[in-house]
Amino acid sequence: MLTFGSYFCFDMPSVLQNTFTAPLHPNSTGNCSTVDGKPIDKIHSNGTHCSSGLELTETQFNLLYAIYAWTNAIVVVLAGFLIDKLGNPIGALLFSSMCLAGTSVFAIGLYFNGESAMVPIFLLGRILFGSGNGSLTIVQNRISAMWFKGKELAFAFGCILAFSRLGSVLNFFLTEGFNEKYGLQWTLWGGAILCGVGVVCAVVVSLMDVIGLKQLNKKIEMEIESKRMRLMDIKHFSSSFWLLAFCLMFFYIGVFPFIANASKFIYVNYNETFRFTKQESSYIAGSVYMVSMLFGPLMGLFVCSIPHKGTALGLTTSIQMIGMGIANIIVGKMLDDIRSKYKWKYVMIFLLANTLACVTFAILVNIDDRRKGGVLNRSPRNRDNALIEGPANNYGSISTSGYTNKDALLYDSSTSIN
Repeated sequence: MLTFGSYFCFDMPSVLQNTFTAPLHPNSTGNCSTVDGKPIDKIHSNGTHCSSGLELTETQFNLLYAIYAWTNAIVVVLAGFLIDKLGNPIGALLFSSMCLAGTSVFAIGLYFNGESAMVPIFLLGRILFGSGNGSLTIVQNRISAMWFKGKELAFAFGCILAFSRLGSVLNFFLTEGFNEKYGLQWTLWGGAILCGVGVVCAVVVSLMDVIGLKQLNKKIEMEIESKRMRLMDIKHFSSSFWLLAFCLMFFYIGVFPFIANASKFIYVNYNETFRFTKQESSYIAGSVYMVSMLFGPLMGLFVCSIPHKGTALGLTTSIQMIGMGIANIIVGKMLDDIRSKYKWKYVMIFLLANTLACVTFAILVNIDDRRKGGVLNRSPRNRDNALIEGPANNYGSISTSGYTNKDALLYDSSTSIN
């Protein structure tokens, strides 16, 4: 439950995109017979039912995702390092509170509907939310890595992903219907309440973590291990790490900007053909999260771990978010500036190009890994044995001062870290 609420809130703008970009005064052309379900004085023969919105441009809407991503990119590198230094309890409480603050500020922004202050307040909320959400995921993964080992760890990662993505799925299935019944204001505050539940869970998890470490006499050991990680060690990360980081970045660019605009894309382009409602469009857009929710635990069985996940995950997430923020702005500009009926086609070509780049980097990762001994594609047992026998056989010589053999997965060959 630590990240359930934040995952639910992340894509709420996507589900509500039609509302966010709809005209503030939809009956300015005089073609509506009802506005927000209320009949107007003049009766119109076409019987059009209109809904008022926030009148954001496509660029402003995608900026909600871009500002989140760029904030995340800056914060998670420092957050990963700080989590390695300060520990899980402080990180969990701090970043879950930032998620709550961000969603609350975003909900407050709606009170300024029709005023120039609304968009800046929305962006401030997304900045706070972005500062907390990615970092909270790192804390959650780090806690899991501490308390689960081997296959249990991989399965735990899969289950955590599944439960987090359950929040994403429920957002696409419930938010539009809730908005139609109770209104946008209650919908946004509902997301803030879910993030509040995350803060409560962070308190419980932190207490359990502290008590558990004391019972196992691991607290001092963890503090010593955390102090060994240095921010400058990033420069020693291997080519495999960087290739994998860029592979993930292009994957995120190919998927998440589409999800951000998917509800409106499906509704606008397939409404006449298939008669999709706004709610049904949200169901289809959220199906990608359903797949990851169902298959996450199974795929987790194939995942193995490395030490110092805080800094490594922080840097990887930062690269992903930088690319995703740029992509969101590009997509928003395309949808705003390209006036032809082919604008969605150009967006899809752009996303496809990034997906192909992801595949290219995935191939390069495997080529680079094979050149270094093929550690990544071995079975977990053989991989651990190879690393225990000596990292020099695979990834070069790594100083044992403060580091374990598994750190060889991160660092370049012939690198000594003192």
